[in-house]
Amino acid sequence: MILPFENPKISILLTSYNNPTGLERAIQSVLNQTYQNFEIILLDDNSDDPKVLEILEKYKKHPKIKFYNSNIKEEDRLKESPYARQINIGLKMATGKLIVYMCDDAEYLPEKFEKMVRFFKKHPFAKVCYNQQKQIEENTGRIIRILKPDRILRDPFCKVDHNSVMHYKSCIDKVGNWETFALKLADAYFWRKLGKKYPFYPIKEILENHYQGEKSFSRKEIKKE
Repeated sequence: MILPFENPKISILLTSYNNPTGLERAIQSVLNQTYQNFEIILLDDNSDDPKVLEILEKYKKHPKIKFYNSNIKEEDRLKESPYARQINIGLKMATGKLIVYMCDDAEYLPEKFEKMVRFFKKHPFAKVCYNQQKQIEENTGRIIRILKPDRILRDPFCKVDHNSVMHYKSCIDKVGNWETFALKLADAYFWRKLGKKYPFYPIKEILENHYQGEKSFSRKEIKKE
């Protein structure tokens, strides 16, 4: 049980674009966490899917959710990495002590935040941690693979998934914002930059599902590129 004075606020930077199935599942998986001191910063990249617009309207006034719409023009969308651009805006909006990144194709298991905060409590020298992940095919529910990195990483480039990392917000002051030049690998480049200053410590447990489908945020951006 985490005591109140050891109850740091978490800011979840949730990037979304036209994925009605995944978006609501992602939001609900955060709202259903056993650890409840958090804010969701919902960063939508100007979705136009009617079902997504309904979901955004449904959650706009939720007390734990801040909403941002890029209102970007379609011809400008891929001039830089959409999710990195959104994340940099979200970092300015974040008021939490801890930062988590989430795509609209992810689903957090209920105890993810509680276990990650507990890890930081037990290891006060750590500033970054990451967990294992199950990757699932959206349409069939088939498990594609399980990511099980289980060691301290000092160069986490392409070794840790976007949704698996938690770090102190203060790290941003030392390493700077996300780079927006890499459309597909913006997270990997940021992990490398972060890892040069702060080792990535593993939580050897699956704490989330990542769904692979044609309407997922990551799949759509890669396909466009």
